[in-house]
Amino acid sequence: MAFITNIDIQTTLFCLVTFLLLSWWLRSPKNLPPGPWGWPILGYLPNLALIAYRTGLLPAQLLNLLGKKYGSVFSMKLTGKLVIVLNNFENVKEAFNNPNICDRPEFHIKKEVGVGEGFGEASGEAWIAQRRITGTVFRRFGVGKKSFEEHISKEAEYLMKEISLIQGKPIDPCHFFTKIFANVICSVVFGQRFEYSDPNFKHLMDILTENFKITGGLNAFLPFAKYLQWSTYRAVIKNRNDILDFISRIVQEHREVHVINEPSDYIDMYLDEIEQRLKSNRNSAVNNNNLPCTVGNLLVAGTETTSTTLRWAILYMLVFPEFQHRIQRELDTVVGRNRLPRLADKAELPFTCATLLEVHRTASIAPLESHTRAGTTPH
Repeated sequence: MAFITNIDIQTTLFCLVTFLLLSWWLRSPKNLPPGPWGWPILGYLPNLALIAYRTGLLPAQLLNLLGKKYGSVFSMKLTGKLVIVLNNFENVKEAFNNPNICDRPEFHIKKEVGVGEGFGEASGEAWIAQRRITGTVFRRFGVGKKSFEEHISKEAEYLMKEISLIQGKPIDPCHFFTKIFANVICSVVFGQRFEYSDPNFKHLMDILTENFKITGGLNAFLPFAKYLQWSTYRAVIKNRNDILDFISRIVQEHREVHVINEPSDYIDMYLDEIEQRLKSNRNSAVNNNNLPCTVGNLLVAGTETTSTTLRWAILYMLVFPEFQHRIQRELDTVVGRNRLPRLADKAELPFTCATLLEVHRTASIAPLESHTRAGTTPH
């Protein structure tokens, strides 16, 4: 009797495993690009983790390595999600011109951060509405134009003053760059800049930098990451909530003194748009829930990427000092040392401009970007 029971248990387990494997295989989409096979449920994630541990390669480098084996377009499963990797410029350009695959995927970590979404997380009409008002605000306040130079020049002067206080000691430029670029964004978004010594501003810069480093990876793909002691999941959620709390306090300050149709910054114009849509009874992604998230997107996008680009530029100047000297000679000849460079000088600084373009071409600022098919959730 015990023998028969043992056989029944083994048979049941065998059938169950077989059923799960068949279901997993049958539900997998067909006609996919080539790619590595993965484990049930976890997909290829354990293999990526093992290769990363053995080689020390970063995620983008791992995908580039797989691309050499499977081609410039390949597929794999990561914890139940089907991922198609585009691994060269031509394919990425073609994909971005196709509206059917330009939405943002729904990662579980996004649902943990309160309500609302900015244009960095939104898709479809919600993305279009918020992108439209952001473009309108930036054009109104001269972002990217000559009139915006004042904000940049002002922060450049503060930066030089801070560096002079170091008196030749070694420094980590990351902290300086994050603050100056954040203040340039703050001047448009909040209508004010912050002193570098402001404790709230310093805390905001610290958590922005930290989240840029730890967001993604296992946090993005493992629903149970928040239960793992070694996961950075909890830190990501706490940092994001702290960022949104900081922004929400400033938004509330704007509401208390807001005068309709007299905007002085991004938040004021966003509040004006909310009022107009409420009066016309129009449902829109431009609403009070999404405002802090959109402002957070602007801070992250305008701070970390620009700061990282400038750090790459400094690194290249250290590695290639002959180019650094040539840029300095060109700046001394055209600009001199009694004023800051201006946009009007650009035409007379061909080597400096070419070097900056080369930094953009070669540096890895944000090598991984996620999109999904429009109107669907990721597989």
